[in-house]
Amino acid sequence: MIALGDGAVNINLVAPAEVRPKLQRLLLIAVGVGVILGMFFGINFTWWAGVIVALVIAVPLVVIAVAGMRRNQSIDGTVLTSRSGPTRVVDLATADSVTITVNRSRVEQAMLRADNVAVTLAVYSGERGRELPIDAVAALERGLRAADTLARHEVIKPEADDAAAGAGPGDGPASLTELADLLKAHLRAEAVGTPLAERPLHRAIQATGGGHAGSAVTSAQVREITG
Repeated sequence: MIALGDGAVNINLVAPAEVRPKLQRLLLIAVGVGVILGMFFGINFTWWAGVIVALVIAVPLVVIAVAGMRRNQSIDGTVLTSRSGPTRVVDLATADSVTITVNRSRVEQAMLRADNVAVTLAVYSGERGRELPIDAVAALERGLRAADTLARHEVIKPEADDAAAGAGPGDGPASLTELADLLKAHLRAEAVGTPLAERPLHRAIQATGGGHAGSAVTSAQVREITG
């Protein structure tokens, strides 16, 4: 599938530039502590004991730091790319599943999930929260609409068509267009300075009630929020 787009847009809830200095310090500390402890055990016991201790202490922290510095998510047209460890790429137009899911605990989250890629849209804690920048939400909204347009040109299997015809309104997760409508409503609310608790993504989290972690926002819930 050829993506429609005019360049990649970063969709990171926390910009890599904000966390990179902390991760660089973690990397230096990990190497420093590993070297010091390695020398201590090497001098007082055996050289191979020093090497093992240095590796056990330093390697896990180095891996975490390097993965964190590499982490970046972007969307180019309908194509999501997530880099953290392995690079994962998924096209919204051909993904098996595209949903907005919510997690409710001490910290509440709304995430866009497309197959094996998850993009954090917003995180709330009490009256405080952090949401994706406007340009990132807008890029996702455009990508979802473009993906819906492209997907409509795909061949629909008869059995899939029959199943869709038998489903009632609001029976399942929201469609690509409905997800785009939710993000568009959120953009409007953010643009006019609507309080966090009244914004569509926050309302979507509350709409799931006491549902299990990873509950998908449904068509009915989107219509209620955006109607």
